[in-house]
Amino acid sequence: MQDLVDTWWRPQRDKIAVDLSKMSREELGVVAEHIGRVAARSERRDRHKEPADQIADLLRPVFQPEPDEGSPWWKGSLNPTIVPLLLEAAGYEAKPTRKPGRGNRSTSHTVSSQSWPLCTSRPRGRRCPQSRADKRQNSAVRLTCLLALYAAGERLDTKAVLALLGEEQKLERRIAATLSLEYGDPLGAVPRLLALLDDPNVHVRAAAVQALHPSRPRAAVPKLRRLLGDPHGIGANDALRLLGAIGGKGGRGGTGRLPAG
Repeated sequence: MQDLVDTWWRPQRDKIAVDLSKMSREELGVVAEHIGRVAARSERRDRHKEPADQIADLLRPVFQPEPDEGSPWWKGSLNPTIVPLLLEAAGYEAKPTRKPGRGNRSTSHTVSSQSWPLCTSRPRGRRCPQSRADKRQNSAVRLTCLLALYAAGERLDTKAVLALLGEEQKLERRIAATLSLEYGDPLGAVPRLLALLDDPNVHVRAAAVQALHPSRPRAAVPKLRRLLGDPHGIGANDALRLLGAIGGKGGRGGTGRLPAG
């Protein structure tokens, strides 16, 4: 380490840029790439879990942050020059020219852990607020911005998430958007979440069950009872817990028994 200081740092310290606002795009790209690598280390998916539970684990730092221990590297205000570079991991384009809604079916971009520094910092500048509603950006960018703004203290824009979910085709982003509805306007999201309990994809159904826990609508009871008989069994434990939380005749009340299977 001392050799590095003597041969590299001291001779060049006056030439090394440390002010992000004065860095070139190439230099900022190196910084963003490093942030992405560090952030990606936190993405530890338990491959034994189902997709809805895996994505819920990735979203937990945004929606259920643990108490701060010291000053983690990602806390505080993110420099606005870095925001668009981190968003590029989700497919952000500074000058989008294609038609609105492009890429929702085929793009490989994800709501990546590389964007967690953006989601867990208070965004500065205007790129993120603008991009959340810019339909020329793909849905991964827009959802990442919605999550970032929530983490910065704003209320989750339930209408925006519902609109995004309505056009989404990629499974991972459908699950992420569905799970995020748990933290938005519970009444505003209920009709869509009830409909998602009948979704053809079992993992989306499991995500909808999780997202319904805050609202606990009695209208979900018949659908939840059907899910308990699902041969895949995915989300059955969450369905049981939700039925118990709803209570009453359709839940734990009455005979005190839940349907077999």
